[in-house]
Amino acid sequence: MMKGQEEPADTKNHFHTVAILTVVALCYANALYCGFVFDDSSAIVNNKDLLPSTPIWNIFKNDFWGTPMHKEESHKSYRPLCVLTFRLNYALHELHPVGYHLVNVILHGIVCVLVMRVFRHFFDERPSFMAAVLFAVHPIHTEAVTGVVGRAELLSCLFSLIAFLSYAKSTRHHRQTDWGCLFLTILLVTIATLCKEQGITMVGICCCYEILVVQKLTVPKLINIMTSHKSRPNNNNSSATPTKTQRKKQSRFPPWLRASIIRISVLFIATMFLLFARMRIMGTQLPVFTRFDNPASVASFPTRHLTYWYLLPVNAWLLLCPSQLCCDWTMGTIPLVTSAIDPRNLATAAFVMIIIWLGCYAVFVEGKRSRQVAMSLCFLVLPFIPASNLFFPVGFVVAERVLYVPSIGYSMLFAVVYTILQQRNVSKFVLHFLVSTLLIVYATKTVTRNLDWESEYTLFQAGLKVTTNNAKLWNNVGHALEQEEKWQDALRYFQQATNVQTDDAGAWINVGRAFKHLGNYTEAEKAYEVAKNLLPPVIPGQKYVARVAPTHLSAYVNLANIIKMNTSRLQEADKFYITPSVLCPDGTSECPDGTTYCKLTSGQWGYCPIQNAVCCSDGEHCCPAGYTCDVTAGMCSKTSSHQIYYQELLAYTGNTCCKYTSSQWYCCPLPEGVCCSDRQHCCPAGYVCDVSTETCSWSSSHQISYLAIAGITSNVVCPGGLSSCQGGTTCCKLTSGGHGCCPFPKAVCCSDGEHCCPDGYACDLSTSTCTKSDEQVFLAAVEELKAAVECSDGISSCPGGKTCCVLATGQYGCCP
Repeated sequence: MMKGQEEPADTKNHFHTVAILTVVALCYANALYCGFVFDDSSAIVNNKDLLPSTPIWNIFKNDFWGTPMHKEESHKSYRPLCVLTFRLNYALHELHPVGYHLVNVILHGIVCVLVMRVFRHFFDERPSFMAAVLFAVHPIHTEAVTGVVGRAELLSCLFSLIAFLSYAKSTRHHRQTDWGCLFLTILLVTIATLCKEQGITMVGICCCYEILVVQKLTVPKLINIMTSHKSRPNNNNSSATPTKTQRKKQSRFPPWLRASIIRISVLFIATMFLLFARMRIMGTQLPVFTRFDNPASVASFPTRHLTYWYLLPVNAWLLLCPSQLCCDWTMGTIPLVTSAIDPRNLATAAFVMIIIWLGCYAVFVEGKRSRQVAMSLCFLVLPFIPASNLFFPVGFVVAERVLYVPSIGYSMLFAVVYTILQQRNVSKFVLHFLVSTLLIVYATKTVTRNLDWESEYTLFQAGLKVTTNNAKLWNNVGHALEQEEKWQDALRYFQQATNVQTDDAGAWINVGRAFKHLGNYTEAEKAYEVAKNLLPPVIPGQKYVARVAPTHLSAYVNLANIIKMNTSRLQEADKFYITPSVLCPDGTSECPDGTTYCKLTSGQWGYCPIQNAVCCSDGEHCCPAGYTCDVTAGMCSKTSSHQIYYQELLAYTGNTCCKYTSSQWYCCPLPEGVCCSDRQHCCPAGYVCDVSTETCSWSSSHQISYLAIAGITSNVVCPGGLSSCQGGTTCCKLTSGGHGCCPFPKAVCCSDGEHCCPDGYACDLSTSTCTKSDEQVFLAAVEELKAAVECSDGISSCPGGKTCCVLATGQYGCCP
């Protein structure tokens, strides 16, 4: 029986609650043994916002993956409350996966109980329970529950359902509003939206509930109300003044409709405020995705539109028959629909017709079943709209975890069908047999699907059983085999990735790296050459915009390392070593490193923007040479009376060119640095130069010393043209016959082939000094030219003379 706004009876609630929680525990017990896979690495393992040393307010400035929202590379996914729960997990047990998975399973159990409570507003006890069990065991939820990053869906759904129950309570009396419950609904929707963006769609569901269930409006009934007001006679002959009661009767809207409009208006205003706040946080720039993430997003009409519409029945089929589940549906998993005569358009047409038919039944037919269908469609359609690609592109083609909330609508439709079969006196044995079979099949699929999430190798291998047209899956299986140093097996997967996606530069880099480890340098060079040619070309002297994945730039270093093995091709190799450097707008200048490698708290390597610096023990700051870190005071100390602010460590991503004159450029040793107006200093990104106090200011209470920018000169080519030294240094001949670099411009090379002196000084090898009149300085050592060292992952590299070491996170750092 339709309960409307009435709270359902609690006769068997406790039994049903325990039963649902038991089912969830049985289905997801094996999920506790899974590790961090796929997106978990970016959102948890490598997310600095989880670290206790990171200010907690950074969670509210960065996106879900720890990238500042204002940066172009940000996905603009703002979910601070979800990240906060990850941080709590980290505070309790750091990076032990079992705790993260346990929280997800518990959240799913709570959501299932709330789903049953929502269903009881529309269905009898048995259909509500059966539909809730269907929701609990549905295999489409494995990505949201077993994949740790799916917690965003779980939290958003949880608070959205509580918001719906609160709104239902606020409308128990048609003509009156429980304002406390209404404002609680708005608060809960806000919390749900801060867990994941689709939480805001619960406002639309509440509005549909108000119109279709609370007021029981249908299109014919609404037309009848409007026409009855127009045809109402106006008694102009009466001279008597109408009473208060008469004025109410003659008002444009009946009292129950006025109350409904007020509630909907409050929800609408709150939604506009949430959207405005969301746009302010995200900024005016939409997230940037590649054609590999969402191929249809860069396609033209009608391919883009036909493909996006076809994805609707694809998602519906995954809900109905989740037999083939895949963690990644990008690249070529679903071929584009390029023509109107593509037979897949029939599936699109059939799905749209079914939705239209159900929609018409819901709004034109009066009765409790039509209201059940209407609310089923609301839960099915509205939460899916933000991920549908129909209004704005998203960073995926199909993502199973975004179907977590829409599956509530699917489960409600199941309850509708179950109720119809009950009312038509279908044999109880047959009905229960069919339902039990469906639930057992779903539960079995869920348990077996959890096993796929055990490791990245099992997850991506399972994906290849669904599709072989996704190069990312082939590459990721190859990466998993790399970790076990199974290079021959990895090579086969990498080569298959290049066959599937011939223009994927990353796949060709992987092939080259595998060939190199197998000792086949000829084939490795060919692969790196193909990867290089797939990257945007460098056009010296010309300003232009090109988006390149930073890891793809390793193609130049890898290619140079292969070429330099042939001593007759050293100059050709040197050209590729220089290419990935940061070029200034003049097309010829580049920034020197002038930095110090320091290990970060995450276990990765960052850099201090000071040469020969002291790395502080907190893994976040550094001090100039000769100073001591005072982490407690946040200072660098030389004596008790000589202290300066220490510098923050930064991820090693490059330098920034600052203009000095119309023809001269200087280098700020910071990525995306802010060039100060005095043309002598710079600050980190996000800071403001304060030239008067010689500091970089983030706020009135957060200031650091600014940095001097270094002059830049073009690379110095050594005699013979086979090697070169960085600008501002001097080539000197070594005892070995090769060339090294002296750290002084226009330096004097000493005859021992090992030392050098500044310009104007003379070498005095007997005293190991450089002399100039009465002045003496110590000899400087000439550093032998060393090529960059490529790490085993083929992505990371270390400066010459350093060694690649595997960190605890599985990534690489540089040992000096």
